[in-house]
Amino acid sequence: GYHSRRMTLDVTLPGYLQLRDRVHAGSVPANQSEAPMATLPRAPRQADETASGPVGVFAAERTADDLQAAVPDLDAAVLGAVDTRSERRALASALRERPHPPPGLLATCSVLRTPDTGTAQILGDMAETAGAPLILVLHDRLALLERGGDPDARIADWHRLADSIGADCVVFDHHQPDPAAIASIRQWTHDAEAS
Repeated sequence: GYHSRRMTLDVTLPGYLQLRDRVHAGSVPANQSEAPMATLPRAPRQADETASGPVGVFAAERTADDLQAAVPDLDAAVLGAVDTRSERRALASALRERPHPPPGLLATCSVLRTPDTGTAQILGDMAETAGAPLILVLHDRLALLERGGDPDARIADWHRLADSIGADCVVFDHHQPDPAAIASIRQWTHDAEAS
């Protein structure tokens, strides 16, 4: 059997050039309604059959501390952050140097930020480099509500981003951790490691 299920971007598909222009646009409007994620949902990435070890967690605008505090028995290795270019390079390099891909990745994200094509590209690149399924753990729903924002609309934006890179989302507010969210994260990490 073949050993790698890593997806490659097929640049011959219609829409690729349109996507490329969006991904590499000089500036993306801050208002999500002006710059919608115009990408079709991508099939969720499957774990590589050679995957081993614990799932990895990396910080995208949000440290992994709250997640670990709320789920203390989470079997996950903190891999780093992707806030700066140097952090992204270091994380990508660490992922490439692993002898086997991790069974999955968790990215801690904040709904205080509007997801944009740049964020999608960074998160997608990390999943691609790791060759692993990705779940976005969305924090700060209450904080956004307190600021007068619309958490449901913002979470829908994050779901669209997740679809566009073949990832999943779980809403996780560390101030009031939802037992169902914790259970799903635990179940996912357990299933990822068991498969």
